[in-house]
Amino acid sequence: APLAEIHEGDYATGLAGIGAGHLALAALTGDDNHTDVAAECARRLAAADHRLAVAETATPPAAIVIGLGYAHGRAGITSFLLAHHAATGDPGVLETINEHLVVLRARLPELCDAALRPAARPMSASWCQGLAGIGTALLHAATALGDATDLHLARRAATACLHTAPRMNIVTQCCGMAGIGELLIDLAAATGDSTHLQHAHHVLTLMTTRCGGTPDQPEYPANSLTTTSAAWGTGTSGILTL
Repeated sequence: APLAEIHEGDYATGLAGIGAGHLALAALTGDDNHTDVAAECARRLAAADHRLAVAETATPPAAIVIGLGYAHGRAGITSFLLAHHAATGDPGVLETINEHLVVLRARLPELCDAALRPAARPMSASWCQGLAGIGTALLHAATALGDATDLHLARRAATACLHTAPRMNIVTQCCGMAGIGELLIDLAAATGDSTHLQHAHHVLTLMTTRCGGTPDQPEYPANSLTTTSAAWGTGTSGILTL
């Protein structure tokens, strides 16, 4: 669809995800047309010329606030705008980035606390709706802006994810353990702390116990848990990137 017909702002279905894809294509091809599309996505996000599919709520016992997450909320939008700013130096997105970060920084501690309680759902640690995605956005901010608070919060999110991982039955990027593993590997790369890499190996071990096939040819279940899939978010290609 033409970009003008895209009204959602989020990463999974809207401007942030489209912009991130075009930034990646620009980096791979050097084609400025992709940079221009990403810039228009960023402009509209900064101008609030979009809508979000879900609203933010108070933290429920399930420890999930979709409107803060990566797929449909602030975390994914923040990550795209940070990547756009890093690629182009566009100062017009900084205010919007900071507005989102203020909220994510304030809300993450309560989400981490809620995730450690018995009523928390395993999805509370996910990339799409939970702490793995919010932690990823804060790690991107720490790397781009140099704020030690963001790094501390990203590590706190990862710790809560590790607590939840053994209770997860989904192994994929979007809703499962692969998304946690990605955050841990990114933390190891950003900090040089091998402990995060050891924790990622632990998550991979948990994932292996939930797959079929053989040790040489494992078959990782898709989110349905009844079949495999090639999809990135809900299937094997996302696990392969991990």
